[in-house]
Amino acid sequence: MGNPAFFAILATLIAQVITSLIAYGVPVAAPEAVGDLGVDPANVGLYTSLLYGVATATALTCPGLIARYGAIRVAQVCFLFCTAGLLIGAGGLLSLVVLSAVVIGIGYGPPGPVAAHILANHTPPRHANLLFSIKQTGVPGGAALAGILVPVLVLALGWRGALVAMAAIPIVFGLVLIPMRARLDGERQADAPLFRGGVAEPLFLVLRDPAIRWLCVAGLIFAGVQLCFGTFLVVFLVEVVRIDLIAAGVALSLFQVSGVVSRVALGWVADRFVAPRYLLAGVGVGTGGAAFLVAAMGPGWPIASIFAVTILAGIVSAAWSGIAFAETARIAGPKKAASAAGGMTFMMYGGVVFGPSGFTGLVALTGGFDAGFAGAAIASILGGLLILASPGVARRKPSPA
Repeated sequence: MGNPAFFAILATLIAQVITSLIAYGVPVAAPEAVGDLGVDPANVGLYTSLLYGVATATALTCPGLIARYGAIRVAQVCFLFCTAGLLIGAGGLLSLVVLSAVVIGIGYGPPGPVAAHILANHTPPRHANLLFSIKQTGVPGGAALAGILVPVLVLALGWRGALVAMAAIPIVFGLVLIPMRARLDGERQADAPLFRGGVAEPLFLVLRDPAIRWLCVAGLIFAGVQLCFGTFLVVFLVEVVRIDLIAAGVALSLFQVSGVVSRVALGWVADRFVAPRYLLAGVGVGTGGAAFLVAAMGPGWPIASIFAVTILAGIVSAAWSGIAFAETARIAGPKKAASAAGGMTFMMYGGVVFGPSGFTGLVALTGGFDAGFAGAAIASILGGLLILASPGVARRKPSPA
């Protein structure tokens, strides 16, 4: 595929891994932080919802920024916001932790549209599902790093010291992106309008196109369910299943690593053998079954069984997003790929806003995490049925080329 495609994948992976690592950092540290902050462990979902709520807005505004300044420059600025958010959260006050969610959220919204722009313009369309899926492995990959790195930093430095130590990571990788700008930001135009058609134009683009609309609605559901796993798994395993923080962090890492593998595998399958429509519908149903299994876990479960269930949940719940972004870019075309990805990202992050908040509400109403995971299961199955009804998602079996 040549050097442009290699640098495109490398740059988009860096952007996704680093921003995902930072977004998951505070929730993974939550079991140690909640005592100092004086909040209930279930309220970690509100932090995640606020972060993604802010990210939905920046996802809509960034297509114009990408056109004017280039995708790599936008990614570097996102890294600066991530660093600032961690340092603010390390202040140790509840109000500062809330503010950190806002600042990190500003940096977390653009990487999806950034990656869609780079991949649509610098990689071959025949490998779109695979390459978009490889790019999307950065999300569970970054979260897996958080599951491994953050508990170790928390035990060594305390949760506030862990956030300070993590703040250096985005700075380092922002510098790594500098040489790639000349290769990948060649389409930028100094006079490009920042808000052509209004700030909400990317959202209107996907909603008025019936070929994309229901794909985006299903993406909203799948993203919300996936983030419920990522946000609540560690707290659930520590508080309810009664395993220690290190083991819970390993479980989260297994969940995320299995998602990395499944994203690449299903992206390859979608390019060669099975139509995206049926793969995505299967993901929805499979994720529902995995969520019901998680809801059934409790004290006394063998650690091997806990890890097996979390691996299964990672395989099915994380496999969808690369294929969904590839389908969105295919339908919209290269010139509108960033805008369509912005609209898709807005819908996905909308699900992330309401998913953890809804999960927290179910826990508050019932007093148990099992109700939250059962609700996530039902929603995921509904998302799979919506994919089957979508006229835009490819139903033709691709030819293996």
